[in-house]
Formats: sequence, C-alpha cells, structure tokens
Amino acid sequence: MGRTGGKKGQMFIITMVFLVGLVFVVQQGFVNWFAYSIDFYSETQKNDYYLFNNAKDMTDQTFLGSATCTEARNNLNDLTTFFNTRVLTSYFLEFSYSLECGNWPNTAPADPPLDVTIHIKGENTDTQEDFSLYRF
Repeated sequence: MGRTGGKKGQMFIITMVFLVGLVFVVQQGFVNWFAYSIDFYSETQKNDYYLFNNAKDMTDQTFLGSATCTEARNNLNDLTTFFNTRVLTSYFLEFSYSLECGNWPNTAPADPPLDVTIHIKGENTDTQEDFSLYRF
C-alpha cells in the first residue's frame, strides 16, 4: 500500500501544479483583457506623436476617399471643423490645408493637389509638419 499511496500523492501534486498554472494563465488573460477593455493604458498612448499620426491618417483617408476636388474641399472643411471642435486635454491642434483643384490629376514630382500643415502643441512638446498628398 505504501507504493500505491506514493503514486497517488505524486499524481495529486502534479495535478495541483497543473491546475494552479492553468488558473494563473486564465487570470493573466483576464487581467490583460480588462486593462485594454477599460482603456487603462489610453493616457500613456495619448502624446503628440500618437495624435499627429491619427490626424495625418484622417487627412489621408479623407482626401483619398473623395471622388472629386469639390468633394475633397467639402470633406476637408468638415475635417477641419471636427479638429477645431475637439477638446484635447493638454494639447492644441492646428490643422490647415491648401487644395489646388488644377493640380488634382498631378502625380509626383509635379505640384501636389493638397498641401497640409498639422501643428500640435503640448505642455512640453511642439510638433509641426508640412506634407503634400497626391491622388495617384
């Protein structure tokens, strides 16, 4: 009976180690999921670089999603209004553009149809970039 009891004890210990490990893995998965689902890390991601890239991506999508120059002008005006009506904690975002409909079909290196300036100023940062976009 000594040998059988020893094997049962070993199996019990191995099973408990496995179950504790499984519970730990599941618990860590839930901790990570809850942290992201409640936007726990959002404040660390909101910096001028993050904000600038989002504004630039929105500009690119707005411009490329417009079928005509007139539609692009209307959409970019809406985007400007969107940026101006957002209250950004600790940041000031200035967005300006120049759209030349005569350059609408141009490709690089010809003059671009759209020139954009995005300026973001924060407590310790001041980021500004000028860039141009082409349709094709």
